[in-house]
Amino acid sequence: MFKKIINILILFFITSCIAFMVTRIIPGDPRIAYLNTFNLPLTEDNLKYIEREMGLNIPIWKQYYIWLKNILNLNLGKSYISGLDVYNYMKVSFIYSLKLMIFSIGIIIFISFPLGIFSAVKQNTVFDKIIKWLSLIGMSFPKFWLGYIFISLLGVKFKLLPISGAYAKNSIILPGITLSLSYIGYYTQLIKENILIVLKKDFIKYAKLRGVNKKRILINYALLNSLTPIITSFGKTIGSLLGGTVIIENIFAWPGLGKMIVEAIDGRDYPIIQGYIFLVSTLFIISTEISSLICYWINPRMKEKEE
Repeated sequence: MFKKIINILILFFITSCIAFMVTRIIPGDPRIAYLNTFNLPLTEDNLKYIEREMGLNIPIWKQYYIWLKNILNLNLGKSYISGLDVYNYMKVSFIYSLKLMIFSIGIIIFISFPLGIFSAVKQNTVFDKIIKWLSLIGMSFPKFWLGYIFISLLGVKFKLLPISGAYAKNSIILPGITLSLSYIGYYTQLIKENILIVLKKDFIKYAKLRGVNKKRILINYALLNSLTPIITSFGKTIGSLLGGTVIIENIFAWPGLGKMIVEAIDGRDYPIIQGYIFLVSTLFIISTEISSLICYWINPRMKEKEE
């Protein structure tokens, strides 16, 4: 446990360094972006004044120290462009992204598990081949292309669902489906492959010889014993879902973190960019660790092997 805590602290430190340094190497000058946003003249005096206001005139290590100290106190600073408190701004955007992520994960679980189980049971049948091809198609199509197809057909032509914003109750359906489609194909195949691996184990053969019911073997033996790699993969997916909503949220004008970060990059809004990178990286670490703990709980032998 002590070793794991040290590893997590090291990861947090590396994450904070990356979050801080990325904003210093991306092209563009935040001072010029700020002056352009407010239509102020690009004079030498104005540039020096903005530089002092943003704290860019002090050594970079000192900038990092101040930023890290503030971020540990949940003080992410103020947006260079809007002047809003970054923590409160990100909190609102995060809630929208979280809703979209939970909705998408619900779709993934609801569809992937039945399809994966039935594909394993019906291996090499027509049904299995159709699911395999649909999974490949779902994983291959770019998300932005699927998003535009859904908008054109379900939003514009048939007017079944809202195509932008988060103001109607069913606004989440189109972005949620678009975000989850590629993951459905991936998890369907992952679940199928892991069940097939477990079904070849000796304890499954012994269970069959003891006359254990087929349904019980599939659910209680095969599915439960194949959950470990699936849960580990879900832990990584949660982090990538939050980070990967950038395209989807901008296509559907969903007011989450993805839409926020694009606007921040356009305006070279350092505090928001730093806060976003740190938040997404931290959530990725946390979700990965939680999935590991769940795996240890399901299969204690994993923990013993690592120790």
